[in-house]
Amino acid sequence: MDYYSNNSDNSKMIKAALESSTYEDLMSFAQVYEYQGMALRSVLMHKNAFNPLSDSVLENVKQDFLDVLEDVFKLSLFKFIGFSGGFDDLRRFSPAQLAGVEYAFIGDALDRLYVLYVFEKITGNSLVENDGLKFEDLLARKFGHLLYDELLPQKVEIDLKSVDGVFSSLHKITPDQPELDLHKDVKELSRIDPDKKISEDNKKKIIDISNRYNLEFAAHAAYALGYTGYYSVVADISVKGKRRYVSIMCPVKGEHDGTCVAELVNDFTDHITNQFDKYLVEVLYVKIDWIPITSLVPILIVFRDDDYEAVEQFAKAREFDRCAVLLQKILMMTMRRRGGKTYHDIDDYNNYGFCVMNAGGLEKAEVVFKDCNDAHIVSKINYAYLQMCKMNYMKSKKMYKSLIKQLTPDYECRFLNLAIVHDEIESAQTVIEDVIARNVVCWNAALMSSYLQESRPLHGKSHTFTL
Repeated sequence: MDYYSNNSDNSKMIKAALESSTYEDLMSFAQVYEYQGMALRSVLMHKNAFNPLSDSVLENVKQDFLDVLEDVFKLSLFKFIGFSGGFDDLRRFSPAQLAGVEYAFIGDALDRLYVLYVFEKITGNSLVENDGLKFEDLLARKFGHLLYDELLPQKVEIDLKSVDGVFSSLHKITPDQPELDLHKDVKELSRIDPDKKISEDNKKKIIDISNRYNLEFAAHAAYALGYTGYYSVVADISVKGKRRYVSIMCPVKGEHDGTCVAELVNDFTDHITNQFDKYLVEVLYVKIDWIPITSLVPILIVFRDDDYEAVEQFAKAREFDRCAVLLQKILMMTMRRRGGKTYHDIDDYNNYGFCVMNAGGLEKAEVVFKDCNDAHIVSKINYAYLQMCKMNYMKSKKMYKSLIKQLTPDYECRFLNLAIVHDEIESAQTVIEDVIARNVVCWNAALMSSYLQESRPLHGKSHTFTL
């Protein structure tokens, strides 16, 4: 972002405008930014949904939003599309006449990225975007928030999390696709025994279900943050004649059996009294169910195995930068929290450091190896090799000599690094094929041996090994 901020006129204007704004001004900016690209009449309808609707109500919403919009326009970060008049003209328009008026944020995709960065840096909050969704999709998404805000508190006996920690998804329903049923599909997952080898058919089923409802991150979050499971509310609704399937997953910590859940909410209108017909929304059904973490375990297993296979392939191809990115994802997805502290699998963490080191990130890798130095002998070997990369040869050799005695006596294991780094080593590929993904960390031993001989590193292409 530093390069961009120094070479773009828009970036200077964005930064100056936001940094000179008060907190209230920034919140107004966030509101205007969320609705860019939408017709103003749709903005008014969305802001008022699903409250009572009349001409006078919509007129009041119009005037309030135009006040906010006019103040934010003074920052010169937005422009009207297809409208050359001023705000006095807009105030004289009826809400219906605003259907042809839109506005947009200035600049290109990189400018949008930069404004997200600057806003979060100043406020600590993220800007909300409508993601190019159509009006009926935005209404459906707001309906999902209504389920969380209004229905769940009346139906379940738990303390609800902030809505930011809730997983939601929105799907279009078309005549040529199978009916969506999150709860039925999750029950299918619960029938798969995670302690047995997962068949290819079941693997495909797990991936399909996970992708269908965006469950991968929810499964990893439950594992990492110690959730017992999720209360899930799903709804099949019609918006302006177009069917949408909305799902909300609210995380729960602590022991919970979910016995108070009724599968089908027949008394929905008793709990939610908002006006839907005025917004051309028809509620076909609403269901609540309890999803225990155990039902999501097959997702964890399948995606973990696929990721580790990819790690091994990237490492064999010496694509350490790609390998490091994937390992970073694995670390995020498998982290655990206990007592306010974050924990990672030691092998994954060490593998990440090894790949970062081989991709040139020595300082970053050193932090990793120091973190797990006392807990893992291969991390100590990695740390010794890193010292050599930093040209601390004597320190590296001393560390290596004290560690080599603790390594496995397996001859092949000691020379794995040479197989990775030196193509000319005889039977290199054979050695690579014997490598297990989680033993990536052992590859350093032979590299240390090849470069260190007595008190100085080897030069040229000599292959004298001192173990």
